[in-house]
Amino acid sequence: MPLLRNFFRILLFLWTSAFVLLGIMGALALEQAFDQSADTLFEHLSRGVSLSYEAPSEEQSSIPL
Repeated sequence: MPLLRNFFRILLFLWTSAFVLLGIMGALALEQAFDQSADTLFEHLSRGVSLSYEAPSEEQSSIPL
């Protein structure tokens, strides 16, 4: 009986550790895919838009309103 109990304990440990490892690897892959797709979407939506602050040029400030 102890041999059978030992067998199930080892089998359960191996399956549990494989399941945990698979979950961690899946989470890392999902995080990378989400990060890459968010960066791609941001680049696509902000194409041609300057996000840095630029002081008004001399030409723009001399135009009368």
